[in-house]
Parts: sequence; structure tokens; C-alpha cells
Amino acid sequence: NYAFNCPVTVSDSLEGWGWSSQYLTDGNFGSGNILGWTTNSRESVNEDHFAEIDLGKVVPINKLVLTN
Repeated sequence: NYAFNCPVTVSDSLEGWGWSSQYLTDGNFGSGNILGWTTNSRESVNEDHFAEIDLGKVVPINKLVLTN
């Protein structure tokens, strides 16, 4: 897991109630009180958002796993 605990930059984040941008790279897939990452935006469903993970170096990526 190249992204494990790497720094994360997000466009927006709901922080609290089981949600946090830090959960993007913690290796936890939603167990216990951890729900994951979500934006805090309720203004428009058409807003663009991003999550950027700094891996610290160039690495080959063969597979990207996103869970919902």
C-alpha cells in the first residue's frame, strides 16, 4: 500500500462523526466508528471535488482500490 499514511490534500472534507480526510490513507476500510472521507458540501451535487495523495516518489501503480 504505497499510500499508507501518506499526506492528503482534499478540496473539501467533513471532519467529524466518523469522517475525515486522514481516513483516505489509513488502510481501514470502514470498521467501527470510521466511515471514511466525504465532502462537507451540500450546496450542489454538481460540484467538483478532489483528493490528492502525495506518495513521496514516483511508483508504478497496477491497481487502484476505491471503496464505497
